[in-house]
Amino acid sequence: MIVYKSRALEDLENWHEDELAIIELRQGSQSLGDLWNRVHRRQQDKLKPFGAEAHGVSNFRKRVGIMKDRKLISGDNSDLSLTAIGEWVANSSLMTLERRVSHLDSWLCSSCTDGNRATVLAPLEETFNQSRAGVFVSGICSNCQQQYDRLRAPCEIRTSDHFLSFLSSFIEDLKIYVAVAT
Repeated sequence: MIVYKSRALEDLENWHEDELAIIELRQGSQSLGDLWNRVHRRQQDKLKPFGAEAHGVSNFRKRVGIMKDRKLISGDNSDLSLTAIGEWVANSSLMTLERRVSHLDSWLCSSCTDGNRATVLAPLEETFNQSRAGVFVSGICSNCQQQYDRLRAPCEIRTSDHFLSFLSSFIEDLKIYVAVAT
């Protein structure tokens, strides 16, 4: 079963800087300082998860750099905005925001994907492996032929047919926001 969740509920649940920055950037481009202030204000208004701590502005700058590397946001520190892939992460109802980000890291070729075009890895079905730790499958990029080993499937998936169904839904949903190559 693929988990769908309303954006309003998701917005209430998210507390960490990455997710809150994506949620805030839905409203449009912002400077790094404005984005930090809004994210920090939202964190202060919420009950923080056990063991979580709000980070300082220097750590937030590092997180923004990581989100740029992951092709979720673009721009310089005076004008940050979501890329097309970031728009998908921010607005899709497929899975949760946090899980969408993790599946982008797992199922898009890091070499052939940019903020406006996604290259989805083709699963190598013969590598489908179920263990107590979860379901794993290797994938290959149809563009550059780079192989990625032991990619984790969503936790609710238990069969290769279910995984292929999930991947099809993932691709169709992603196509709404970004050009997709498979």
